[in-house]
Amino acid sequence: MSKWSLLVLAALSAGVAAEERRCALTVSSPHLDYGVVPLAALREHVGRGVLGAGLEARVLSLQAVCDQPQALALRFNGPAADAASFRFGPQGSVRLVLRSATLDGRAAYFRLEGEAGGERLRSAPLRPGQRVYVYPDGGKTGRALQLELEVRPALPAGAVPSRERERWRMDGVFELEAVDA
Repeated sequence: MSKWSLLVLAALSAGVAAEERRCALTVSSPHLDYGVVPLAALREHVGRGVLGAGLEARVLSLQAVCDQPQALALRFNGPAADAASFRFGPQGSVRLVLRSATLDGRAAYFRLEGEAGGERLRSAPLRPGQRVYVYPDGGKTGRALQLELEVRPALPAGAVPSRERERWRMDGVFELEAVDA
């Protein structure tokens, strides 16, 4: 085995928490694999303090289709790294950002649970334990949701292991909830 590789893998899955109201939620790529990354390149990026350490952000798509129009909220349940990100491997973190949403073909906006003022956002972070509500412009409910999910990995300085291969993993489940409009 050579000393030039590091395997990085993030596994994401989808679930629906809409009790009697039926919805189907899918993620375009439930297994986000960065493949084999040269260890020297990771060390160089980490040594310069580059947060992603050579792991560029990736964009996935999420789609949901419900039997009937309803107010929707998304949540990602996974181990937290801090208040704004999820754990990635033993020391890394991943920030998840929702953007470019449409609901029933209309542009949609996000509102963050627990945020005062209810600001209409066109992109919103998914934070541990927090729901993000999705509303179409000019309405409160919808059946067909489409949006982009940006995945931004970060490795702290000193996080590059000395082992020849290391699997960095992020596990969690997306939940779609029907909420009161």
